[in-house]
Amino acid sequence: MDCENCGVESRLRVLELELGHNQQAHKEFFSRLEKLERQNAVTDERYQQILAGLSEVKADVRDLKEKPARRWEQAMGLVLEWAVLGLLAASLLFPR
Repeated sequence: MDCENCGVESRLRVLELELGHNQQAHKEFFSRLEKLERQNAVTDERYQQILAGLSEVKADVRDLKEKPARRWEQAMGLVLEWAVLGLLAASLLFPR
């Protein structure tokens, strides 16, 4: 059989060209995939840093919330001490 008339050679050339194109497309695809993976790793690192910063902010806010309560308790304790001291002094100065 004469291969010049069958067209297999031209089909083979087309397939070889398509193969080259497909190889290039796969290289681009995997290159983009690697780039996305690197970007995702950077994003994950930034996310972890944000979470760490957020827990520090939460702790600071908790401390700030507790500070006025401690001051209030301290002030009320001082007022009660002076009230008791005043009552004792009044009972000593003005006996019945």
